[in-house]
Amino acid sequence: MCRWDAWRSSTDRRRRLLGTLWITKFIGGLIARNGVRIALATIVTLLAAVVIVGTQLQPQIANSAMRNNSVSGGGAGNGVGCAGQPPSTSGAVCYASNDLLANSITRAVSVATRPTPTPAPKSQAQSFADQPPNTVGQPCHDSYMFVPKISAWTTPPGCYANIFTPDRSQYSAPSTFGYCNWWVEALHPKQQDILYGSEYARSTTPVVGAAVWFPPNVQGASSAGHWAQLVAIGPDHYWLLITEMNFGWRGGGFGKVDYRYVHVDPAAGVVFVH
Repeated sequence: MCRWDAWRSSTDRRRRLLGTLWITKFIGGLIARNGVRIALATIVTLLAAVVIVGTQLQPQIANSAMRNNSVSGGGAGNGVGCAGQPPSTSGAVCYASNDLLANSITRAVSVATRPTPTPAPKSQAQSFADQPPNTVGQPCHDSYMFVPKISAWTTPPGCYANIFTPDRSQYSAPSTFGYCNWWVEALHPKQQDILYGSEYARSTTPVVGAAVWFPPNVQGASSAGHWAQLVAIGPDHYWLLITEMNFGWRGGGFGKVDYRYVHVDPAAGVVFVH
């Protein structure tokens, strides 16, 4: 060991000794002047202050390290998140503590304030399905209307399989009782000109509650044609449940009301009036 090293080592020992003596004298003075309790309280306060200052400095050091990591290519730029965070979409900033919370709130507000997209227009099939059944003024109101397999002469379920004789005193219609047009007019007491009025819409698109016109010899109609009323549209949007009068099937006929399945048939000229 050279003289310089020996002298520096000796100097360091003296400094440590002086520091120890200074602390000992400081604590001894506190005890001499204020007593043991106050001296201990002062020491605890000083230690607490040191811990608080260290805690405040740590987040600043962490933030600095995280930001340096992102900018230097250790963050989102190479697909690796900063301090375990997901990669930033901007590839420039890593967030910590309050910054991360603020970023999350900003993104949430951004999503919440986006305009609601305009719903797509409904298809014809969806429009059919949105129409609830209409049994107003009719003798049967069962909710079960369509069986799984339907053909042109399938009998509807429940009370729709029955044949009814309506009490004419409970209805009002300008036509002669017993014919097909009387029943349709009776079910439209406020629209009793529905079969011939020019103010009503006529289309080949089914509308629940509409009067239905069958051209001659189409789906069971006579050579003079036939009137009925649409009760419901089936789940397949093809089969329909109608109610009618003066149709000779299953015991029906003049003055009798029955229910029957028919199908959408624009090519044959089946028209819905409403």
